Amino acid sequence: MEFLLKQDPTIKKAHRIYTQFTEDSRLRELSLARQKRLRDEASRLDLALEQGIQQGISQGQYQAKCQTAQLMKQAAFEPEMIAKMTGLTLAEIEKM
Repeated sequence: MEFLLKQDPTIKKAHRIYTQFTEDSRLRELSLARQKRLRDEASRLDLALEQGIQQGISQGQYQAKCQTAQLMKQAAFEPEMIAKMTGLTLAEIEKM
């Protein structure tokens, strides 16, 4: 390491800055706070993505139930049977 520090001024400068940074408690606290903020933000984004996926799945399932109910209605099934088979309410079925 000493050899590199003596031979390369860029490495020497980087080492000096790193040493100053790690010895300064305020800078270290700022760095840790930044890292925590970035992890928290990543967690929020992951949660939002998961919620969005779940919402999309739910909407797709609801649309499939509505399509099934519409077909059953066209085939002259009773609304009570449609509700039982699809899980939709009678009010939802009547609106179709």
